[in-house]
Amino acid sequence: MDVALQIYCIRRKLKELPSYGISPKTIRGKTYYYRQTTENGQRKQVLIHKGEDLAKILSVYRLRQRLKQCLRLLLSRLNREIRLRLRFYEKYGPLWEARPPDERHINRSPVGKYLISKSELILSLLFQTLGIRAEYEGKTLLGYLPDFVLRSEGRIVYGEHLGRLGEAGYRSRQEKKLRTYRRHGIENGKNLLITAEEYDGKKGTSSVDLLKIVWRMVQMKLVEGKELRKLLR
Repeated sequence: MDVALQIYCIRRKLKELPSYGISPKTIRGKTYYYRQTTENGQRKQVLIHKGEDLAKILSVYRLRQRLKQCLRLLLSRLNREIRLRLRFYEKYGPLWEARPPDERHINRSPVGKYLISKSELILSLLFQTLGIRAEYEGKTLLGYLPDFVLRSEGRIVYGEHLGRLGEAGYRSRQEKKLRTYRRHGIENGKNLLITAEEYDGKKGTSSVDLLKIVWRMVQMKLVEGKELRKLLR
């Protein structure tokens, strides 16, 4: 098992376990156990009474001690690569364990963001690769929620992905939205990037052409400088 992942898991487990020490004392041939804790810098020692589950308390204490010993051993093996992986687990671990927020947002990006469709997920990865800041379903615009708000070189461009053009009702709603955008100066190729799936009615399938999308982004000067040079390598 990966050392960094072991460290991450042990640290998580230690946070879940109660933290206390155990101090046994023998008085007149009988052993009593005291629970030791620290509060506000003050060390406290309280007798574990008969009504408490002594076996469980001791078991948790011993488990914690074994985990701490194992953690010290693993930390002694740290190197640069292990530290990098550990930082990744610590940053994205809580996101990895998170559940989808609803029944629609089920496609998760590498940074833990849930998106509705696989095509939107692909676009999100494309924007990230090209160094474009993309906010998914950010603020409402003219009563609508744009799929993306793109920020590049101080510009703001809205992104709308048309994914179900084979459905008449969906197509009609999207056309209405785009007409509203145009009336308020939000135009395709200027401050609006429209991407669409190419629907094959005969086969009942759809596809996404990323090269065509990148071509359009270059035309809109959303991709320039070093990011454009990356595409030319």
